[in-house]
Amino acid sequence: MDCSEFQKNIQPFIYGQLTMLKKEEMVEHLLSCKECNDELEIYYTIINCLKEIEGKIETSDNYHGEYTEFIEQTKNDIRKYKNNMLKRRVAFPGVVGAVMLLTGINIKTETEVKIAEVKESKTLINNDLTMRFRFSDSKVLPDIFMDMEELAREIELRRRLYEK
Repeated sequence: MDCSEFQKNIQPFIYGQLTMLKKEEMVEHLLSCKECNDELEIYYTIINCLKEIEGKIETSDNYHGEYTEFIEQTKNDIRKYKNNMLKRRVAFPGVVGAVMLLTGINIKTETEVKIAEVKESKTLINNDLTMRFRFSDSKVLPDIFMDMEELAREIELRRRLYEK
């Protein structure tokens, strides 16, 4: 962050209107730029004096101490935010894993899905073949038709009977 961007963000920073990322950038810039640090302290003091005149807050005569506390509190807020984000990043996969274990949810890999599809396909093919050969297993035709020629003649005869 450069000085001009820092100066644009002074009031939103003091009023707590910036994101944690922006606040962190502001604090990092404060550490490297004495002029911006001094300017922020002046703005902070003026704004708090105006709030005190309006009766919104009470301040002490130790303006520099209050400014230092403000910056330290901001640093602590940033630290807490980062820790919470880290905890969320660590905790989320753990929670998801626990839920999966407790509920029995299984996330299938692409390979597992393909294996399941192949098994299902083989089952369908086997079922189809079973249905095709089931004709010979059933008692539709008597056992006397073991010869294929006799079977063909019987089928032709029955077809003619049904056509009439």
